[in-house]
Amino acid sequence: MEIKFFHASPQVGAQVFPGLNGFPVMLMFKRMDEGRVELHAKVEIENYTEFIDENRHPKVREFDQETIGRLFKANSEDAGVIMFYPSSAKTGERKDLDEISAEFYKLARDKKSPHLFFLSATTTGGLGERVARKLGIQEGETPILVILERKAQVLVYPYYGEFAAADMWNFVQAWKSGKAKAVWPKSEPVPEALGEPQKLVGRTFYQEVIRAAKKGNCVLVDYCMGEEAVECKERRQRLAEAKVGAKYVDPTKNEVQGAEELKQLPALRLFCEGGKPVATLYGGDRPLDVASVKDFVKTHAAPRAAKSDL
Repeated sequence: MEIKFFHASPQVGAQVFPGLNGFPVMLMFKRMDEGRVELHAKVEIENYTEFIDENRHPKVREFDQETIGRLFKANSEDAGVIMFYPSSAKTGERKDLDEISAEFYKLARDKKSPHLFFLSATTTGGLGERVARKLGIQEGETPILVILERKAQVLVYPYYGEFAAADMWNFVQAWKSGKAKAVWPKSEPVPEALGEPQKLVGRTFYQEVIRAAKKGNCVLVDYCMGEEAVECKERRQRLAEAKVGAKYVDPTKNEVQGAEELKQLPALRLFCEGGKPVATLYGGDRPLDVASVKDFVKTHAAPRAAKSDL
């Protein structure tokens, strides 16, 4: 990035930029994102050099060849790289994605430091797609945030929480304190098609169920062991006929929330406000039928929907 230097007297500076407190001051104008930043410090070349180095790039960088080099070169000095893949063609509404991106930019603006490096990329095309493949990010898994840590190899810490700046920062703090785990959840490959009912895996469960339920929607999930088992196929057929927007998952092949609480399989669980399961319907010896599914959803979801409308 080209930097041009200009000099002005305190009198001119006060006229052009009212509100400046104290001189001497260095002003840096950034066209790419944050506007103006100021340095009030002793006139020393070390202070000015450090100030320019910290502010010469956007708070959130897009991928380019220079960025890739900094990420993966052996002598990288960055303590942590916080990488955000905001969207893919299959995920979310535009409004939601804009709000999520705004929260990430807020986090970068408030928390950027010489030890934290914020990036935004895409999984479709170019360098972003190549790096996503290298990191193990699957299509259909976005929006997702990961922290990269350079040790003997690049360690990836995936984040599946809420995309609020405060929640993301809590995850960063957990990583810094050694409490975050550099592992992907146990999961089958992310399915390419949504289907009816939609198949869930360990790496999409949180965003498809918990996050949706926290937004005020109730989400019905069928836990059934063995996707190709006759019983599971029959249950999916009944769920599709019920037209309740159900989803299904094999908890023996995927790490998903709430599975350890189930007393038996198969089982239907309804997630509502707060992203918590509010009711469970066990399969027992009777086949699942359309009427029982509709009645289950109506009984447990309708009172909550009515309450939210008040």
